[in-house]
Amino acid sequence: ALPNARRIDLNEISHYILSDSPEPAYRETRRQLNARYGDRIMREDGSIDRHLLGSMVFEHPGKLKKLNDIMLKPILAHLYKKMNEDNGRPDAGSAMETMILESGLFVESRLTHLVNHCIILVTTPEKDKIRRLVQNRLMTENEARQKIRREISDKERKAYLQAMVKHY
Repeated sequence: ALPNARRIDLNEISHYILSDSPEPAYRETRRQLNARYGDRIMREDGSIDRHLLGSMVFEHPGKLKKLNDIMLKPILAHLYKKMNEDNGRPDAGSAMETMILESGLFVESRLTHLVNHCIILVTTPEKDKIRRLVQNRLMTENEARQKIRREISDKERKAYLQAMVKHY
């Protein structure tokens, strides 16, 4: 364990952007999503119904790619902001600071350059992935299985990362 490491979860960042967060850039992101996917996804408080949006895009690679394209810039902007917060840490901003960026889509999104290609691949048995999606994302087991099938496999992630290491 790295007790002094700062953990930043890109999934939490995307949830914040889709919430009723007040920042103009994130309101604009939600407006773009609303224009792209329809008024049904926008809640009265200005947040996006993530479950409904997910059900609209996850079965359609083109729609999912467009969603990811819309979300990438605000996610990276928020990530940069979080990485530069010092939070009173004595090592903040130094070369010695350890940050852990957590993302299930680092490989798919080709974001490995953000961490100088220093990646620790953590895998989870499929039954645990399903259980977490059902509990944390309120998906049915069938929806969870479909989501997992749409992602690249752990074997493919590992092969990509091994090839990247050989390249560098």
